[in-house]
This record gives sequence, structure tokens and C-alpha cells, in this order.
Amino acid sequence: MTDTAEDRIEAGEPVHMEFTAEGRRWWLNDPYQEVERAVVRRLGNRLVEAGDSLFGWPGFSQTWRAARDG
Repeated sequence: MTDTAEDRIEAGEPVHMEFTAEGRRWWLNDPYQEVERAVVRRLGNRLVEAGDSLFGWPGFSQTWRAARDG
């Protein structure tokens, strides 16, 4: 069984983002898997920036991770 993108993100894999003409595009590496915008919206505030924010602006990081409790 293949893990869903949401499972992989919640397990700790970083999700990557880039800006395109259509808006933000999200994906996972190794193996490559595109992440639907609906998944990113569903995860919502459980995603945190991984510190590589474009221009230092909040919300513009190219890498995100699932927030960990504790």
C-alpha cells in the first residue's frame, strides 16, 4: 500500500512549495508526489515553515513540515 501525501507529511516528510502562474504548487520528494491544494488546506495550521522563507516573509517558505506537539 502506498502512503497518501497527507500520511507522508504527518509522518514528518517535508513538503515543498513553489510559486507558479497558477499559484502555489506543493510536492514531496523521494518518491516524487504532487500534493493537492485540498490536502494543504486540510492540514492548515498543522504545517509550519522550515526556515527557508522567501525574502524572510512569513508564509513564503519553500519547505514546510507537520507541526509536532510537545
